[in-house]
Amino acid sequence: MQANRLLRIKGIPNNISGSYINLNTGLSVYFSAVEYSLNSPAGTSTLFVGSLSGNLYRVVNAHTTPEVTEITGDEFPVGAISSIAVGPSDDTLLVTFSNYGVSSVWQTYDGGASWVEKEANLPDIPVRWAMYHPNSTSHAMLATELGVWTTSNMNEAETQWVQDIEGLANVRVDMLQMRLSDNTVIAATHGRGLATAVWD
Repeated sequence: MQANRLLRIKGIPNNISGSYINLNTGLSVYFSAVEYSLNSPAGTSTLFVGSLSGNLYRVVNAHTTPEVTEITGDEFPVGAISSIAVGPSDDTLLVTFSNYGVSSVWQTYDGGASWVEKEANLPDIPVRWAMYHPNSTSHAMLATELGVWTTSNMNEAETQWVQDIEGLANVRVDMLQMRLSDNTVIAATHGRGLATAVWD
């Protein structure tokens, strides 16, 4: 990733070619997170792109002529956006930051028109990845500097996070992915390999 532009690659796996697309955001810092929306209508591609300075953008038609809209929260910290989770519609987004000393978790239900801080009882640690449970956006999971944390009341005013590290310990977790066929989550750690669990 580079300042103000993305590398678009096509032709995988046989005729691979790449080209840079300028997003014309005016930023002088790199982008730090890119998420494709599975809600993109057929024949289109919607991306959500976050930067090292805490700016967040919705990019529609990224595969052709990108249309960019800034949806940065008014109270977002100046920090590195580490992940963007997309809910069952593009109105529901969960954004995390990987810095110390900032509010690291933010959520919107209106496509970024308004944001709510959701760090709640988390310790002051970098959050590196977030995901919603596929069956309910009241359930969310975070990969952090101190293992994996989950909540079942994301939709409530007083969100409570619980550390879920049985068999994992207080290890840095950099990324989470889910196999939707059976809700198995794989966590990529820093120095302790991969761990899996079924997220009921």
